[in-house]
Amino acid sequence: MNYKSLERVFGSLKFIKVLTLLYFYNVIFMGTLLFLCYAVLRINIYIPSGPFGILFGLLYPYFKFAPTLYSFELDFGGLGKSQHNNDNDNNDNENENEYGNDIEESSGNSEKYRLTFTNNFVTAILAVQLLLSEGFISSPIACLVGYFVSSLLFSDVLPLLNSRFFILDSLYTRWTRKPSEGRQQSLDAHIQNLAANSEEQDLPASGNASISVGESSRSLTPPENVERAVEDQEENEQDTDIPARSLGTQLLDTFRR
Repeated sequence: MNYKSLERVFGSLKFIKVLTLLYFYNVIFMGTLLFLCYAVLRINIYIPSGPFGILFGLLYPYFKFAPTLYSFELDFGGLGKSQHNNDNDNNDNENENEYGNDIEESSGNSEKYRLTFTNNFVTAILAVQLLLSEGFISSPIACLVGYFVSSLLFSDVLPLLNSRFFILDSLYTRWTRKPSEGRQQSLDAHIQNLAANSEEQDLPASGNASISVGESSRSLTPPENVERAVEDQEENEQDTDIPARSLGTQLLDTFRR
């Protein structure tokens, strides 16, 4: 059975909730039924193990909420037409009015021989196969109980369908969002590294010179080297105090000459 369309209608989290509730209510209803059969009615009945109730319970919302993707039609009108032609060969003495009425009747009969199917046709065949897989008593009981439970659940007779399960919600959030958060953290770290590299490349020459002078002053221990480094730093600071001319000013100075 293909329940992907049902999961897309509900969403993954609600679909898991529906499965959990169907399992929970099927256990309660089936346990009550077996208790009545064994203890009260003294009937020895065999119920097969397996997810019969859950699979059949999903059939109710599947046929109710899942959209129809495609449909196809089988037309058996040719069988009716051939039979009608044989009748006309045997009755050659009929008048035109009667013949026209027969044509209308044949068109109505051809519509009766048409069968329309949808994409749920395969699911219905598999459901019938599951229904009769363990005989005519055992598996139908389990399947019909599951379908009955699902009808009560989606008719708002049974509670908890629209409730919020905190444990299930937290687990689902952890399973689905942990990889995305890891990717986001790695992306943030990559962006920070790119920003740091761009800032290092955008530092002015004076800053680099001062840093290099500072590093050289730390590495050079003699006093003469220290004085020389200080003088170089002062010269660099004086060069940076001179304002830089803009491109327009340079062009004007060129034409003035």
